[in-house]
Amino acid sequence: GCNILFNYSHIWKGRHLACAECPSAVTVSRATEPMDPQPLLPLLPGDVVGRYQVEGFVAEGGMGQVFRAWDTTLERRVALKIIRGDHAGDKETLLRFQREAQILAKLDHAGICRVYDWLDKDGTLVMAMEWVEGEPLSVLLEKGPLPVQQAMRLLWDVATALAAAHAKGVIHRDLKPSNILIRGNGRAKVLDFGLAKEYGPLSADEVTGNWATLAEEEVTAFMSPDRTNPLTLPGTVLGTRGYIAPELLRGASASPATDLYALGVLAHLMLTGGPYLGQKDKPLSWPQRVLQPPSTSGPSRPGSHALWTLVDRLLSLNPQDRPQAQEVVESLGQILAPPSKAWWMALAVGLTLVAGAAGLWLYGRGAIPEFSASRPARIVVVPVRNLTRSPELAVSVETGTTEILEDALRSFPQLRVVPDRVTDLRGNEVRSRLDATETQAERAFIQRVVARTGVDLVLLGEVRRHPGSGQTLLRVRLLDRAGGAKAAREVAAGSGLDYEPSTAVPVVLQGINQLLSPLRAATVFPALPPKEALEAYGHGLELMDRFRDAEALPLMEKAAFMAPQYAPLVRGYGRALFWTRDPRALSAFMWARAVARESGDRHSEVGALLGLARLAHNTDRLEPMKEETLLAEALSLGKAAGDKDLQAEVLNQVGVYWYEKGDWASAEKRLLPALELCTATGNNRRQVSVLVNLANAAKLAGRLDETRRLYREAVSVAAKVGDPLLEAINRNNLAVMDLEEGRVDEAEREFLHVLRIRREFMDDEGEGRVLLNLGIVDFMRGAQDKAEVHFKDSLRVAEKVPHLQTQGRALFWLGDLLRVRGNLAGATQRLKESWDLLRKKGTPDNKVAALAAQAECQARQSRLDEAERLLEEARQISADLPQIWRAQAWIHRQRGRPNAALDCLKRALEDPGHDDPEHQAELRGLIKAWRRGS
Repeated sequence: GCNILFNYSHIWKGRHLACAECPSAVTVSRATEPMDPQPLLPLLPGDVVGRYQVEGFVAEGGMGQVFRAWDTTLERRVALKIIRGDHAGDKETLLRFQREAQILAKLDHAGICRVYDWLDKDGTLVMAMEWVEGEPLSVLLEKGPLPVQQAMRLLWDVATALAAAHAKGVIHRDLKPSNILIRGNGRAKVLDFGLAKEYGPLSADEVTGNWATLAEEEVTAFMSPDRTNPLTLPGTVLGTRGYIAPELLRGASASPATDLYALGVLAHLMLTGGPYLGQKDKPLSWPQRVLQPPSTSGPSRPGSHALWTLVDRLLSLNPQDRPQAQEVVESLGQILAPPSKAWWMALAVGLTLVAGAAGLWLYGRGAIPEFSASRPARIVVVPVRNLTRSPELAVSVETGTTEILEDALRSFPQLRVVPDRVTDLRGNEVRSRLDATETQAERAFIQRVVARTGVDLVLLGEVRRHPGSGQTLLRVRLLDRAGGAKAAREVAAGSGLDYEPSTAVPVVLQGINQLLSPLRAATVFPALPPKEALEAYGHGLELMDRFRDAEALPLMEKAAFMAPQYAPLVRGYGRALFWTRDPRALSAFMWARAVARESGDRHSEVGALLGLARLAHNTDRLEPMKEETLLAEALSLGKAAGDKDLQAEVLNQVGVYWYEKGDWASAEKRLLPALELCTATGNNRRQVSVLVNLANAAKLAGRLDETRRLYREAVSVAAKVGDPLLEAINRNNLAVMDLEEGRVDEAEREFLHVLRIRREFMDDEGEGRVLLNLGIVDFMRGAQDKAEVHFKDSLRVAEKVPHLQTQGRALFWLGDLLRVRGNLAGATQRLKESWDLLRKKGTPDNKVAALAAQAECQARQSRLDEAERLLEEARQISADLPQIWRAQAWIHRQRGRPNAALDCLKRALEDPGHDDPEHQAELRGLIKAWRRGS
């Protein structure tokens, strides 16, 4: 949004500044004392516009004035932009201002200023925008050219923002240094979409016309005499002199390529600090610069040849020769990546220890003859151990090397990588690690890995120092299911105390490639992330495993931006953003998805899609992107990859989606194939999760005996796997069944046991659910005050996660307590709050309960028409649940039909599906009272 560039009283004439979201510059007079312009202000400090309280005036632009304000609801600073008084009656200005708000509202990207709201203030349009602190690029460029690395990173930021805008069909049309803000973290943000438009077929404002020469850096309109268009005149060319693409001056229409030309001008300015030079190293005039290609002669160009090839393409006179914004993003990502490791790889090969040093890498036709592309080997990569006694190498060894080995092995058609990790409900993964060095302990560990995952091969690795030279070595061993050695190799991984996984791992990969395909030529593997990126990523993962997400985020961001083409790191950045509730999570997952698709990394692409689906499930930020569509696409990719473990993972999530929609048949249709895949591969860890979800679907269908059997089977398999969280999930589910069948004491003991596990693992989402169940136990016992405490604790935890369904259910029970206590007005309010959340993320039963309870409250307050409406809405979801009969009973009673009311209470009390055991005592009390006529 609009940024406070300087306090207004300290702006001097001759210093040309631009308000961050006003299309015209602010010019003030030079003086020995600060001037007081005393502009005509439509807003004053203390004024209230909607929910925004004005704090002060910021700046004035060509058609608008900007004010700093405070959002009293969301408690954040915003910028309010309002049309200047002398333009308030101008229809063209109003339409352009309105269009700017509409366009910005479409663009939800971290690199573009966001619009929050627009309001009416005494008949004048006011735009509420993101408040951004920083310095415009134009001020930065006054000091001269930027360092090449800084320039490229800023160009990458701007190109990423343009790519997001172009993807939404929006072109900026006025890209220039004053419209790019450099924030305190060094990142760029694109501002001022006042001249932006949605592109498509040639429009009236793009018809050819005459143009004239005006002052540099002035936002202008070059117009024909015939004023006919209410927004932009025919023959108009909009933009800033010096950044307008040549095709616009020749009469062509604006397109994304016009933004890319302006980006090229920006690149030239940032890298050289000045305009193009002619044949005699003299600056060219603006028309010459626009209509003639720049000379290739002149002073040396800072940066690489690849960078200037890209800049020259951006400055092409022919718009079709310019790259698209996304291509610029990718090209800059490659240029920013470290140089080729070919020389280092050659050195590593030369230093590879041969047979006798630490084992010979065995390869030949018969090494692993039973595995092929048609019968892939399933393999677990155990975390590489750091045996160097250098703690500073722990992250790059144990996390970095393991990650890139695991990711690279997925590219082999003869292998299927199976993660052996405990996955908590937050999505964090903790790998199973080998700590012992004795042969017997190692074999026992491998047996446990095989029992959990059913894999064919296990890859073990370690990094150590050579006892003689002190050289760093990476040793990798491939073992079968029984722990027998299939192959081993040790390679140089750095000189002295250095460790370079990106030089050693490719040598190992070539060995595996020869092992699996001895007659195949050496494979060229994609570039691996630099060491610094892996270290940042590893530290970030460790912090996330300890639930320190805010501390992990900068590290994950660093890793992603250092390796922007490496999908696993970008996906990890998305996860960090998701758990810190940062709206950029959407962009990061989309980024990971695009990079994975380009590189052919189907596993990472599926992971990005599942991340987007989880984002859609837990929040409402992805509308109109649907969870169902994302999951369907992930399933299609999993099938195409031929990876049974990946297919089972996606089918399981699709089954959960349909279960939560209340469609048990569709859920079972996905979950049964998932169970078959898990059984076929021996992946017991995944099998537990599928069994739980099948049990939930059976319960939804009313098959309670089958439900209990499936839960018990899941507990048994979880015990074999050795995963306490999986065991806790199933114990919780069995406790819920005890509760529904009236065994309250047994249920409470199990819930308390599960709560200890949840808290031990800091599982906030699970803790919120268990607290809710403990509150229901208290409610059934009549301990209402104790139940209220548990419900409030559950709500607090669920809001911290956040988890909308648990929030909605906690609010429902707080409302239901008020209903039972006779506080019908308070109950109605709480139940409405509950319904707002449950209608988005609740199960069908959750929704029916919320609507029916509201209907009862309305009936008891003699609002019978509203009660009937709510009850009919509940019946559209499920027509025969106890909550509906209880509400209907109150409607009959209020209408003077006591016998019909008693019949409804009896129907509610039957409850054959155990859908509402919590209110059985209340129903029996009502029946007794109503029969007495009270």
